[in-house]
Formats: sequence, structure tokens, C-alpha cells
Amino acid sequence: MWTRYADSFQGDGLLAAIGRRCSALKGRPDVLALLAAVVVFNAHLLGLGSGGWALFTPAAVRSGQWWRLFTHPFVHVTWYHLLLDAGAFFLLYDGLEERRRSRRLLLLPLCAAGGLLAALAFSPQLDTAGLCGLSGTAHGLMAFSGLEMMGTRARRASGAVFFGLVAVKSLYELATGRVFFDFLHMGLCGAPVAACHFGGVVGGTAAFILFAAAPMRRAGSPQKDRPRTARARAVIRRR
Repeated sequence: MWTRYADSFQGDGLLAAIGRRCSALKGRPDVLALLAAVVVFNAHLLGLGSGGWALFTPAAVRSGQWWRLFTHPFVHVTWYHLLLDAGAFFLLYDGLEERRRSRRLLLLPLCAAGGLLAALAFSPQLDTAGLCGLSGTAHGLMAFSGLEMMGTRARRASGAVFFGLVAVKSLYELATGRVFFDFLHMGLCGAPVAACHFGGVVGGTAAFILFAAAPMRRAGSPQKDRPRTARARAVIRRR
């Protein structure tokens, strides 16, 4: 995951490496769509309107503003909040070993849904403070990446450490109600909802289990077709 970035910034220098990364986006419509969503839903940071219409609040959703279920991860409170969350999110998303775009895009709502459900279950202040930001989804991607690394013998130990760290961190935050190193943010992330990190980890883990089980179902399907194939061969021989 990480060696790809180290290799890309060697040789021709920083600007050339950035140029290569940007040119590679031409074949990545999913990344371009995610970047566009981040730009649109954070236009308020440039003084263009307000982001309040897109963040999640239970009362607003109950009143019929259902789009907040899908838009709230992209909204951020400050530039610091945006750079912190979106930087980690895109780094982790681009580093996924899973290359099937459909699965990568399914992974995101699973992580985001886990974060939202955990926040609803464990954060009473959600009714007044609301929920926004990509940190819950990013924690889910961290868990998913760690489990991917554990799938190869050479990186099993490092993957276990990676997954263990994000799992322990999210459990600590759930138990205390405070995000790790909260004092370093100096209020620039609004009122962080610590429970959504735990929910994101649960969502990312559930997605990994779901994706791992899918090939086994496909692998079993030809066995069901074997009797039909044998009958078909018998019919052909009769002809």
C-alpha cells in the first residue's frame, strides 16, 4: 500500500510525481467524482453559501430532508477539518488493494453507515451538534486496509498491527467519548463525534467479510450446474 507512494515520489522530483498522480486521475472516474463531491459540499469554506443544509441532524432527516443521510460525510467545519479528514480518506482509498470499482464504491457507504449508526446509538449530542466529516469513513478504510494486508503472508504481521491500532483507538474513543489527541485540534474540528470512528471500523470490517464471502458463493455455483452439463452431453451423444 505505502511503497507505491514512496516509489512515485522518487526519480524526477516532487512536481513531476504530482503531475503523474494528477494525470492518473483521468482513468479514475470514481476518484474524480469523490473529489467533486468534496469541492461542492465544502464551498461554504470559500464563503459560498452554508454547509448546514448537507450535514446530518436527526430532526432534519425526520422532517423529510433525506439527502443528509448521503451528503453529511463530505461536509466539513473548517479548512483544517477538511484537510485532516479528506487527506487521510483519499490516501487510504487510493491505497486499497481491492481494484474492482463497484466494491470500492460499495465499501464507502458501508463505512459511512456504520459511523452514522454508531453515532446515533452512542452520541446523545447528535440532536444538537449534528454529524459531518469523512473521519468515520476513513477509519473504516483503515480497518479494511489492515485486513487486506493480513491476507498476504509477507504483510500479515504489519496488517494485524495496523488493524489492531485502529480498532483499539476506536474502542478507546467510544468508551471515553473523546477522540484521540482531541486537545491538538484546538476546536478546529467542531464537536467531534467519537463514536462514528468505532462505527466506521465495524462497517469496514463487515465489508471485508462480505467481499471475502462473495467469491466462495461464486465458486460453488458451477457445482450446481454440473448435472445439467452432464445431461446436456448425454443429449448431444444421442444426437
